[in-house]
Order: sequence, then C-alpha cells, then structure tokens
Amino acid sequence: MLYRKSQKSLIKAENIGKEEVTYTLIFSKANRLVWLNKFLKKDFAHVKILIHKKGYIVLIDPRMSYNEVTCFSDKMNYQPLEGETIIKGKAMVDVYKIRRYIGLLNCVETAKAFIGDRSFWCLTPYQLYKKLEK
Repeated sequence: MLYRKSQKSLIKAENIGKEEVTYTLIFSKANRLVWLNKFLKKDFAHVKILIHKKGYIVLIDPRMSYNEVTCFSDKMNYQPLEGETIIKGKAMVDVYKIRRYIGLLNCVETAKAFIGDRSFWCLTPYQLYKKLEK
C-alpha cells in the first residue's frame, strides 16, 4: 500500500503570511508645517520610519501630499539630530491584512502600517511613542 507519512512542517502555522520587520521610528518637530508644533507635543510633531532589510535600510518620510523614500546601505548608522527621539523595535506584520481606510492619512498612520499596528485611537506621534515605549 502506497501512502505518505505526514511530517511536521518546518514553517510555524501562525507565521504564514507574516513578515518580521525591524524598524526604527524617528520622532521630531515639524519642519515644513510649523503650525503643527503649536498643537502637538514638543519634538513629537512628525515621525519618520527606518526599515532595516538585509543589505540596505529604507528611510520613509511620510508627508501629507506624498511619501519620500530613500535607500541607504546596511552600514549606515543613523545619528539622531538635536531634538529627535528614536525607538527601535521588531514586529511581526501580517502582509495580507488590509489597512484601515478610516482616519487621516498622516505620518502616524503610515508608520503604524509599516510596523503592523492597527490601533484606532493612536492619532498623534506622541501617542504612538507612548504606546511603543511600553
């Protein structure tokens, strides 16, 4: 009788469709829309994202009208400027989950999409900082 003996998979079932993302979030004051600095917490008016991939680093600077994307070599070591705060972390991102369309498409929503955070009430860069600092 021909049959195939089942073997355990080398891939964990809970990780199918997920990708581990190593990121650095850079919180800073708003340089172009300076009126945002009056409403938001000091030095927490904008967030940029560094995504660390094998061999290169991608810097995403989300803006209201477009996203600026820059690639660097893996050997670049980002030094924060005066007034910038950084948070480093890793997250498992579900690549098949559809992003929320409700809410502003601002720098915080873009950063949350890259790190796989789907929280609804995290709207400002400072709220995102406090949530990830825990």
